[in-house]
Amino acid sequence: MTWQPLLAGERRRAALAAAHAIAADLARDAHAADAPPAQWASLGMGRAGIALTLGYLTRAGLDYGDVARRFIADAAKTIGSVVMGPSFYGGFTGVAWSLNQLARWDVAGGTISGIDTALADFVDRDDWPWHVDVVSGLAGFLVYALARLPSDDARRAIVAIVRLLEMRAVELPNGISWLLPPSLLSKATREAAPEGCFNLGVAHGTAGVIAALADVHRAGIETQRVRRLIERAVTWLLDSRLDGSWNFPPMNGPHVRIKPARLAWCYGTPGIAAVLLNAADALDRDDWREAALQIAAWAASCPMDESGVVDAAFCHGAAGLGHVFNRLWQSTGDERLADAARRWFDRALAERSEGEGIGGYRTNETTNEGDALWTPEAGLVYGAAGVAAAFAAACSDVEPDWDAMFLLSGARRAA
Repeated sequence: MTWQPLLAGERRRAALAAAHAIAADLARDAHAADAPPAQWASLGMGRAGIALTLGYLTRAGLDYGDVARRFIADAAKTIGSVVMGPSFYGGFTGVAWSLNQLARWDVAGGTISGIDTALADFVDRDDWPWHVDVVSGLAGFLVYALARLPSDDARRAIVAIVRLLEMRAVELPNGISWLLPPSLLSKATREAAPEGCFNLGVAHGTAGVIAALADVHRAGIETQRVRRLIERAVTWLLDSRLDGSWNFPPMNGPHVRIKPARLAWCYGTPGIAAVLLNAADALDRDDWREAALQIAAWAASCPMDESGVVDAAFCHGAAGLGHVFNRLWQSTGDERLADAARRWFDRALAERSEGEGIGGYRTNETTNEGDALWTPEAGLVYGAAGVAAAFAAACSDVEPDWDAMFLLSGARRAA
């Protein structure tokens, strides 16, 4: 099964017009003026992610290749000129991954020498007191290292990361998960989980670790250890659903008030369905595949006014939901998921206000006082670049493997 365009007719014309308007505004680069250097270069919020978006748009028929090459070259130079941490969304591994992806697409050339070795050396340790997630922790490092195979250092990094994940896994009566101690939580989350929590989400929790490990298993590395981790983690994840439904909380744990997650990639049912489908493919588990389909169908039936969606951003907005449901449809052929994807893309198009923000899009942020603030955010995760990438993928027959950074490309291989 090859990637198929989801949108047609007027929907397709409107989505392509929005993607083009966003790309044209991104190319002018006015949004980057006040960004800190590391953020300015990063995959999640900066030029590396914008270059990835523009590179994919170029492959999908909108020619922004020259701008993509300029942006990724600037991001790569930043690695050598400012202090950047290793995190995937905010640090040097994400910039290097974006460059690697653009080189695979023949949009840009070159690699950043030494990153494979630096990462392997960094994770070759006896303990890991930091995050395990895709945004800034071990799961994100796995995405980078898997893309760099068959590099010996990339394989060395993967083996070390699997060992660290095994070490950090908490054995629970109903499986395993990875505890986030209070020291790693934001102030607001720490107030809700004073003794730490087990996070269920794709962006920051166990679902994301499952997705990354599924691709390690598919690569044939440490398969027995990885299988055990995945099987125990999936058991825990499915047992954590709410009251026998197919809905999930964002977190649980000691003294954590359990509540439903919003509908999103980062937390909640759509992202979990895609992750579980990926794991089912990697480990050949028909029972997980059936559960993933039920979770996805539940998410597709959720009313928009109960979803918690307030903008179009990829992470937790309408365009991101459109893309996740598009991925699920491409993998399963289930027309309920195609219909859901189209509805969410319609919502993302309705969020556009021409002449405002970046290509007509602004991102909803909440201030410390709880007020809504609408800002012209450019980046791939929270801003207009992610909206453009999702629209382009819905209109194209070119596989959007840029979404490996969101742990989604593995699910596509379930077809």
